[in-house]
Amino acid sequence: MSDNSHIHEWVAWNVLDVYTTNRAIRGGYAREMNPLFPEFPSLERIIAQKLLVNYALYKIGFFEDPNTVNQVNKFGWIIVGNNTWIIIDNE
Repeated sequence: MSDNSHIHEWVAWNVLDVYTTNRAIRGGYAREMNPLFPEFPSLERIIAQKLLVNYALYKIGFFEDPNTVNQVNKFGWIIVGNNTWIIIDNE
């Protein structure tokens, strides 16, 4: 049986990224910095785009290389940490 912890971690930070991004944007003290999004995307747009990007990554075999996924996971957690800091600093 293979270790899929890199996939579980990917899912965790992506869910938290959606939550924290939406909360900060709806709170009125942040805007989206990802150039693929408008500055103030709706929750539906954030979810739809995350699903589309994750599907594309799946189709190209991105998740087959645990080392690459683990490296990108580190960056993802930095994004979630930044979002969380913005929320804490403004609420």
